[in-house]
Amino acid sequence: MPDDTPTKPNAPAKPDSAANNTPSSTTNNTATNTTTNTTANTAASATANTAASTPTSTATNTTAITTDSTADKVIAIVDDEPHMVEMLSTFLKIKGYQTRGVNSGQEGLVLVQTEKPDAVLLDLMLPDIEGFEVCQKLRAMPDYAKLPILIVSARTDAASQARAEQAGASAYLTKPVNFPLLMTELDRLIKAPSTP
Repeated sequence: MPDDTPTKPNAPAKPDSAANNTPSSTTNNTATNTTTNTTANTAASATANTAASTPTSTATNTTAITTDSTADKVIAIVDDEPHMVEMLSTFLKIKGYQTRGVNSGQEGLVLVQTEKPDAVLLDLMLPDIEGFEVCQKLRAMPDYAKLPILIVSARTDAASQARAEQAGASAYLTKPVNFPLLMTELDRLIKAPSTP
């Protein structure tokens, strides 16, 4: 006689938790390692970039400071010889100064009043009025009583130097121009203009 008792189906095998967890754990570990490595690499890269860029930035700022120290200073050049005006102008521009040049005494007086320079390089032998007179006229104007005026002349005699001093010149340089001495005098007079 057949057995009518229903046969219980075999229960499905329980999944192996250890086997199932292994891939998940491996994935999590891989993700964690990747994140850690990426973070470490990013930090290292940022540190390296910062260290590499620091000297360049410092050098650039130093150059800017050096250039800015004379960039706003204007020097007026009054000389009857165009090539002398050009030579002095070129030298001073290399040193960072701005320059304005003219070739006569009257033009020099107008130049000073319109441009209001920080110093004047003044020749004595001009085609209209002598440098002595230009210097005296400037000293008679209250706005230019302390303006640094450097005589730059081919006259080397003591009498000319004494006369220039009496006219109110701040310093006397002879031609050919000693450029290091010129820079020394300009730096000294612009920082602390002399009182005539």
